[in-house]
Amino acid sequence: MYQAEGCSGCLLRPLCHQSKYNRRIEVSHHFNAYRKKARELLDSEQGQIQRSRRPVKVETVFGQIKNNRHF
Repeated sequence: MYQAEGCSGCLLRPLCHQSKYNRRIEVSHHFNAYRKKARELLDSEQGQIQRSRRPVKVETVFGQIKNNRHF
C-alpha cells in the first residue's frame, strides 16, 4: 500500500483526488497474476476466436437497448 503524505499544500491536489485525507493506493499482487493469466488466455488461439465473436454479441444487445430506450 502506498499513501501520499503532505497533500494538503499541493496545488494539484484537486486534480488528484477529492478525499479530505491523503491519497492512498493499494496494489494487489494476486490481481496482477490473474490479469497475466487472463492475457495469456485471450492471446491463445481459442481466446482470439472468442474475442472475434464478442463484438457481434455485445453490439447487438447494445443496439437493441439503444433502440428500445429511444437513445
